[in-house]
Formats: sequence, C-alpha cells, structure tokens
Amino acid sequence: MFDEDIWWEQIHGARQFRWDLQDQLLSRGKGVWLTGEVPWTQTLYCQVKDYLSEMDSQLHITFRSAEELRGMSPDNLIFGLNPEARSRYMPGKSLAEYIRGNQLLETHIIWIYDLDQQKDRVWPAFSSELAKLKTGLRVVCQGNMGTKRYQNVKMLSTKDYFTSFDRILFAMQLAAKSNTSADLQMYYSYLAVGIAGENLEYIPQLLQSPRRMVLDPGGLAEELGIPAPDLNRVIHRVQVKVLQPKLEDRREVLVDELSDGLTKLLPFKDEYGKEFRDLYSIELRNIYHFRNQGQLKMTPQQSDRLQQLYELRNDVAHRRLVPGEEVIALLS
Repeated sequence: MFDEDIWWEQIHGARQFRWDLQDQLLSRGKGVWLTGEVPWTQTLYCQVKDYLSEMDSQLHITFRSAEELRGMSPDNLIFGLNPEARSRYMPGKSLAEYIRGNQLLETHIIWIYDLDQQKDRVWPAFSSELAKLKTGLRVVCQGNMGTKRYQNVKMLSTKDYFTSFDRILFAMQLAAKSNTSADLQMYYSYLAVGIAGENLEYIPQLLQSPRRMVLDPGGLAEELGIPAPDLNRVIHRVQVKVLQPKLEDRREVLVDELSDGLTKLLPFKDEYGKEFRDLYSIELRNIYHFRNQGQLKMTPQQSDRLQQLYELRNDVAHRRLVPGEEVIALLS
C-alpha cells in the first residue's frame, strides 16, 4: 500500500473526510467546497471516483485544475462534457437553468482543484448557482475561496477533520517500516510531523531518511524544499515529549539497581529543603550528589550511566538540544 493510501484509508480524520465528501456527492443539488490543505488530491479523487462508480454506474466524474480552466467559460467546459447538449441549448435561459432540465448533463460531477480566490471566482459562483437550483450536475471546488458562504453548498475543511493525533499515527505507521526500536520510531514520527508542519506530504519524504533527519534535520529539510520552521523549537518539543519519559524509565531502573544503598540514606532533605521518604521519588540529581559525596557505592558502569542520564536530563530541562547521535544511542 502506498503512503497516500494509508492516509486516506486508515487514518480516522482523513477517512471521515473522504466518507463525508462521498456522501455529499451522492446527494443531488449539493455543491461541495473543499478548503484547507488537502494532501494527495489525485489519490483522494481516484478513491472517491471508484466508490461513486460502484454506487452509481451512471455518474461521470471530471477532474481538472483551475489553472488549465482559466480563460474558459463554464458553458465551454460543460458542453465539452457532452457536445450534444450544446445543440439543444436555447438562448434566454441561464446555463444553470438549462442544466437543471437536461438529462444529458444530470449525471456529471466536475472537480476543480487548486482554485485561487482572486483568479478563479467564476467557478465557486457557478457551483453555488447550480446548487441553488438543485441540479444533478455538481461542481466540487477545492482551494482558497475565502469565507463567503452560499446556500446548498457544503463546506468541508480539512482543519475540521485532521488532528495532530492523525498526523502522529500516520507518521508512526510509516516509521514502523524502519528496522529500529519502538522508542526511536516514536522519535522519528514526532520529529517528522514537527518539521513537516501543515504539509502532510513532507512526512513520508522525511521518513525515507529517518536517521539523517535526526542527525541533520536542517540539511534534509532544505534539500526537500520544506519551508524552514523554527527547528530548535521543534526539536526541543520532541525531545521533551519523547526523551523525558525514557529518562524517567532509566532513572527507575537505576534506582532499582541501587535500592539497597539508597534505602539506607532515607529519609533525607536536599539542598532546597525538600524531604524524600520514598525510594522511587529519589531524583537523578540526588543520586548524583550521593555518588560525588562518596555516600553511595556503584559500579563503574552504573556511574557512567548515571553521568549520561544526569547530563541528558539537564539538557532537556534547560532547553539545550541533545545531539542526534546521543538521541539515537539512548532510544536504540
């Protein structure tokens, strides 16, 4: 299965968007406007077309870009769908009124994508006129069309469907293809989503080179043509979300290993006057202090591990970015 198929078929928000679009297109007399970032439009169109063809074999769906239609009037487009309809067209009626009573055009759906509010005003207006007259011919308008609302026109915005959880779930499904630990896959996923921003199509591209994304995120983003986000902010947020829980897990493991020695030191107060009575409330900085004061015995390997965890924890807590090599080593 291709990445874009995973998005439109398996991710909840995307799948619901597609289902609602399909339901609207099966309803006579409804215009549909799609707004927001619609990724992999061609794939969405193919899936919708296949579904509608199964539900109504008489439907004919045309997919055109706004750019190729600029300079073309609606009647030229419509009569191009069925030249016979032009021969029956009588002056005196508007095109929309003529379409309403013409069976030759009743089974057509026209999907126009990449519309621009300033350059392509004719198509939203035409779609609205058809919807007002409840014609069988429907026009789907996709793109930036402003905030104006029209009667009998259903507005479907991806912003109302796609959630941050959808994006993360999508990235995790793609990251699962890498031969790495679950923790590192999670880090890859959050980082790809953060760098990609609103453009979902960048996520698969980033995850084709996950290790490089961690080691050289700026270089990879520039190579892929991704508008530069505040990378330091993105990486810090990901490290707080993914590394902090992992550091906490490692802290508990170390406390378990040193439990005999640490239990003998309970209860105690730290330099801030905070009292510790429970073994698992002991923090890395406390263990670090006891080791340095010679109050806690540990093996050289445990001491090295403590040093690494202590420094990593301080980096994350104080907004210092953990180098990519250390992230990979910690999460692998």
